[in-house]
Amino acid sequence: AETLARIRSSPVQLDALTSGSDFSSSLQSSWLIPLFLLPGSHVRHDIPSIRRTVRSRGEDVTSLPFLGAWPLWWDLVGRDLRLQPKSGSVTLLHHPLRPGLANRFLDSLSHRLGFPLMAFDCWSERPSPDEFRPYPLALAPNRMTDALQASDDSPTLLERPLLRQGLIDLLAALP
Repeated sequence: AETLARIRSSPVQLDALTSGSDFSSSLQSSWLIPLFLLPGSHVRHDIPSIRRTVRSRGEDVTSLPFLGAWPLWWDLVGRDLRLQPKSGSVTLLHHPLRPGLANRFLDSLSHRLGFPLMAFDCWSERPSPDEFRPYPLALAPNRMTDALQASDDSPTLLERPLLRQGLIDLLAALP
Protein backbone atom coordinates (compact mmCIF):
# COMPACT_ATOMS: atom_id res chain seq x y z
CA ALA A 1 0.00 0.00 0.00
CA GLU A 2 2.83 2.43 0.82
CA THR A 3 4.62 1.75 -2.46
CA LEU A 4 1.43 2.19 -4.45
CA ALA A 5 0.54 5.41 -2.61
CA ARG A 6 3.98 6.80 -3.38
CA ILE A 7 3.73 5.87 -7.08
CA ARG A 8 0.19 7.24 -7.47
CA SER A 9 0.77 10.25 -5.22
CA SER A 10 -2.56 9.52 -3.55
CA PRO A 11 -3.72 7.73 -0.40
CA VAL A 12 -4.09 3.95 -0.52
CA GLN A 13 -5.92 2.11 2.24
CA LEU A 14 -5.68 -1.67 2.48
CA ASP A 15 -8.36 -3.41 4.53
CA ALA A 16 -8.99 -7.09 5.11
CA LEU A 17 -12.54 -8.34 5.51
CA THR A 18 -11.48 -9.95 8.76
CA SER A 19 -10.02 -6.73 10.18
CA GLY A 20 -13.33 -5.41 11.47
CA SER A 21 -12.67 -2.13 9.67
CA ASP A 22 -15.63 -0.03 8.63
CA PHE A 23 -14.09 0.72 5.21
CA SER A 24 -14.47 4.43 5.71
CA SER A 25 -12.47 7.07 3.94
CA SER A 26 -11.92 10.74 4.55
CA LEU A 27 -11.80 11.31 0.80
CA GLN A 28 -14.69 12.63 -1.26
CA SER A 29 -14.48 9.62 -3.53
CA SER A 30 -12.65 6.33 -3.49
CA TRP A 31 -12.25 3.08 -5.36
CA LEU A 32 -12.98 -0.32 -3.92
CA ILE A 33 -10.66 -2.85 -5.56
CA PRO A 34 -11.32 -6.39 -4.29
CA LEU A 35 -8.06 -8.35 -4.22
CA PHE A 36 -9.82 -11.68 -4.60
CA LEU A 37 -8.81 -14.25 -7.18
CA LEU A 38 -12.06 -16.18 -7.51
CA PRO A 39 -15.73 -15.17 -7.83
CA GLY A 40 -16.65 -16.58 -4.43
CA SER A 41 -19.12 -15.33 -1.85
CA HIS A 42 -16.86 -12.46 -0.75
CA VAL A 43 -16.92 -11.07 -4.30
CA ARG A 44 -20.61 -11.75 -4.90
CA HIS A 45 -22.00 -10.73 -1.50
CA ASP A 46 -19.52 -8.98 0.81
CA ILE A 47 -18.11 -6.46 -1.67
CA PRO A 48 -21.55 -5.21 -2.86
CA SER A 49 -22.60 -4.97 0.79
CA ILE A 50 -19.52 -2.92 1.66
CA ARG A 51 -20.15 -0.64 -1.33
CA ARG A 52 -23.79 -0.10 -0.25
CA THR A 53 -22.70 0.66 3.34
CA VAL A 54 -20.10 3.20 2.23
CA ARG A 55 -22.56 4.85 -0.17
CA SER A 56 -25.24 5.01 2.54
CA ARG A 57 -22.84 7.21 4.54
CA GLY A 58 -22.79 9.64 1.62
CA GLU A 59 -19.34 8.66 0.37
CA ASP A 60 -18.76 8.21 -3.34
CA VAL A 61 -17.23 4.80 -4.01
CA THR A 62 -16.57 3.08 -7.30
CA SER A 63 -16.16 -0.67 -7.16
CA LEU A 64 -13.82 -2.23 -9.71
CA PRO A 65 -13.99 -5.90 -10.72
CA PHE A 66 -12.20 -8.34 -8.42
CA LEU A 67 -8.53 -8.99 -9.29
CA GLY A 68 -9.24 -12.47 -10.66
CA ALA A 69 -11.41 -10.90 -13.39
CA TRP A 70 -8.43 -8.96 -14.76
CA PRO A 71 -6.92 -10.70 -17.83
CA LEU A 72 -3.61 -8.87 -17.34
CA TRP A 73 -3.30 -10.37 -13.85
CA TRP A 74 -3.67 -13.89 -15.22
CA ASP A 75 -1.17 -13.06 -17.99
CA LEU A 76 1.32 -12.29 -15.21
CA VAL A 77 0.49 -15.51 -13.36
CA GLY A 78 0.92 -17.46 -16.60
CA ARG A 79 4.30 -15.83 -17.18
CA ASP A 80 5.39 -16.72 -13.65
CA LEU A 81 4.19 -20.31 -14.11
CA ARG A 82 6.24 -20.68 -17.29
CA LEU A 83 9.32 -19.49 -15.36
CA GLN A 84 9.02 -22.35 -12.87
CA PRO A 85 11.55 -25.22 -13.08
CA LYS A 86 10.69 -27.62 -15.88
CA SER A 87 10.97 -30.84 -13.86
CA GLY A 88 7.54 -32.18 -12.94
CA SER A 89 4.25 -30.48 -13.57
CA VAL A 90 2.85 -27.55 -11.67
CA THR A 91 -0.59 -27.70 -10.12
CA LEU A 92 -2.43 -24.60 -9.04
CA LEU A 93 -4.03 -25.25 -5.69
CA HIS A 94 -7.09 -23.52 -4.32
CA HIS A 95 -9.27 -23.94 -1.30
CA PRO A 96 -12.42 -26.06 -1.64
CA LEU A 97 -15.19 -24.29 -3.50
CA ARG A 98 -18.92 -24.68 -3.75
CA PRO A 99 -20.08 -26.17 -7.03
CA GLY A 100 -21.17 -23.77 -9.72
CA LEU A 101 -19.70 -20.46 -10.77
CA ALA A 102 -16.37 -20.88 -8.99
CA ASN A 103 -15.78 -24.33 -10.50
CA ARG A 104 -16.58 -23.03 -13.99
CA PHE A 105 -14.23 -20.10 -13.41
CA LEU A 106 -11.44 -22.47 -12.32
CA ASP A 107 -11.99 -24.73 -15.33
CA SER A 108 -11.68 -21.69 -17.59
CA LEU A 109 -8.60 -20.53 -15.71
CA SER A 110 -6.95 -23.94 -15.96
CA HIS A 111 -7.56 -23.93 -19.70
CA ARG A 112 -6.24 -20.36 -20.05
CA LEU A 113 -3.06 -21.04 -18.10
CA GLY A 114 -2.47 -24.53 -19.46
CA PHE A 115 -1.97 -26.08 -16.03
CA PRO A 116 -4.19 -28.39 -14.00
CA LEU A 117 -5.97 -27.13 -10.93
CA MET A 118 -6.33 -29.19 -7.80
CA ALA A 119 -8.23 -28.43 -4.62
CA PHE A 120 -6.03 -28.21 -1.55
CA ASP A 121 -8.11 -30.83 0.26
CA CYS A 122 -7.21 -33.30 -2.55
CA TRP A 123 -3.49 -32.50 -2.48
CA SER A 124 -2.57 -35.34 -0.13
CA GLU A 125 -4.40 -37.77 -2.47
CA ARG A 126 -2.38 -36.86 -5.60
CA PRO A 127 -1.14 -39.93 -7.49
CA SER A 128 2.55 -39.39 -6.83
CA PRO A 129 4.05 -36.81 -4.47
CA ASP A 130 6.80 -36.16 -7.04
CA GLU A 131 4.41 -35.88 -9.99
CA PHE A 132 2.98 -32.49 -9.03
CA ARG A 133 4.67 -29.41 -7.67
CA PRO A 134 2.30 -27.05 -5.82
CA TYR A 135 1.73 -23.48 -6.96
CA PRO A 136 -0.72 -22.05 -4.43
CA LEU A 137 -3.42 -19.86 -5.87
CA ALA A 138 -3.34 -17.54 -2.86
CA LEU A 139 -2.23 -13.91 -2.74
CA ALA A 140 -0.96 -14.03 0.82
CA PRO A 141 -0.16 -16.69 3.41
CA ASN A 142 -3.11 -18.62 4.81
CA ARG A 143 -3.73 -22.03 6.41
CA MET A 144 -3.31 -23.80 3.06
CA THR A 145 0.03 -22.17 2.25
CA ASP A 146 1.29 -22.66 5.82
CA ALA A 147 0.61 -26.40 5.49
CA LEU A 148 2.27 -26.54 2.07
CA GLN A 149 5.37 -24.66 3.17
CA ALA A 150 5.99 -27.28 5.82
CA SER A 151 6.67 -29.84 3.07
CA ASP A 152 7.28 -27.86 -0.15
CA ASP A 153 8.78 -24.58 -1.26
CA SER A 154 5.46 -22.97 -2.15
CA PRO A 155 5.47 -19.19 -1.89
CA THR A 156 2.20 -17.32 -2.24
CA LEU A 157 1.57 -15.14 -5.27
CA LEU A 158 2.63 -11.89 -3.61
CA GLU A 159 5.78 -13.58 -2.30
CA ARG A 160 6.81 -14.05 -5.95
CA PRO A 161 8.69 -10.92 -7.11
CA LEU A 162 7.23 -10.87 -10.64
CA LEU A 163 3.67 -11.03 -9.34
CA ARG A 164 4.17 -8.62 -6.45
CA GLN A 165 5.66 -5.96 -8.72
CA GLY A 166 3.16 -6.81 -11.45
CA LEU A 167 0.21 -6.18 -9.13
CA ILE A 168 1.71 -2.86 -8.02
CA ASP A 169 2.21 -1.90 -11.67
CA LEU A 170 -1.37 -2.87 -12.60
CA LEU A 171 -2.83 -0.86 -9.73
CA ALA A 172 -0.53 2.09 -10.41
CA ALA A 173 -1.68 2.16 -14.04
CA LEU A 174 -5.34 2.65 -13.12
CA PRO A 175 -6.67 6.08 -14.13
